[in-house]
Amino acid sequence: MQKSRALLFTAVDVVELAEVQIPHPEPGEVLVRTDFSCISPGTELRCLAGLQPGLEEWGYIPGYAAVSTIVEAPESAKAKGLIAGTKVIGGGTLRASVPRAWGGHTEFAVLPADSCIPLEENDDLVAASAARLAGIAYRGVRYAQVLPSERVAVLGLGAIGQCSARLFRATGATVVAIDPVDQRRAHAEAEGVTTTDPETAGKELANSFDVVVDATGSERATALTISLAKGHPWDRPETNPARIIVQGSYPGNVSFPYQATFEKELSVRFPRNVVRQDMEAVMDLHRRGRINLRSIVSDVLSPSDALSGYNRLKARPSEITFAFDWR
Repeated sequence: MQKSRALLFTAVDVVELAEVQIPHPEPGEVLVRTDFSCISPGTELRCLAGLQPGLEEWGYIPGYAAVSTIVEAPESAKAKGLIAGTKVIGGGTLRASVPRAWGGHTEFAVLPADSCIPLEENDDLVAASAARLAGIAYRGVRYAQVLPSERVAVLGLGAIGQCSARLFRATGATVVAIDPVDQRRAHAEAEGVTTTDPETAGKELANSFDVVVDATGSERATALTISLAKGHPWDRPETNPARIIVQGSYPGNVSFPYQATFEKELSVRFPRNVVRQDMEAVMDLHRRGRINLRSIVSDVLSPSDALSGYNRLKARPSEITFAFDWR
């Protein structure tokens, strides 16, 4: 067993840095030491508030986005370039001496070798720690099947919304990002994204968008989401109806008003999680300067300052997300 520091959510709004045990890797697995792990604010703040479905036992390791260095690798992995010292994008540990949700904020981790994405020598590790978040947004871009001639609205400029707005812009589509917080809009504008506030959008942009991304995780945004989507003309069946992409992280059910959704013949799509190809794609876009993953991470903290970091994310919505430095 490998001793490891890890963040534990032990009660509502209680975060502890504790020592846990990480088992040795089994065949087909690697042992890694984490360089940086990145907070997924929507999911982790919901977990910390005790609102995540299915999590009933406290004292678990949260998080699912990390960049690590391989410590031990099997011979089968070495043929794929996964040798000791290789920097990789990974995820949460498969096993630990305590429960996991999803086990990302830990100093050491056991990962499936096939899930590890090797990094290039000059890659920014902090930026790469946000690749899983950006990959989730990229999956939404793929599900939207957007065309460069189309218009996209992104509601909510948290971590996923920021990534989503930038990725849709990289397709050549016309993007408008919508958020009530001035500083969050400023973050997006610094990356070339046009923004506005919800009140203005509701008044001036109704029926304007081919794709509307709900990255809020709040049912209060549903009415605006539907209103922004273009109506589908009854006499033009050859045209594509507008698409709603639900990227927000909801703790329970979310509903859409039937009549308005029916009248516009909207398609509502729910991208689920992320796959390897999504993360490889966003890293390629980052390397080519098409998106800037480093600007998603507002600050880098010590794991010992984790509770203050989560409190900052709750109290100061101008900050997007944080990474923890485990080195």
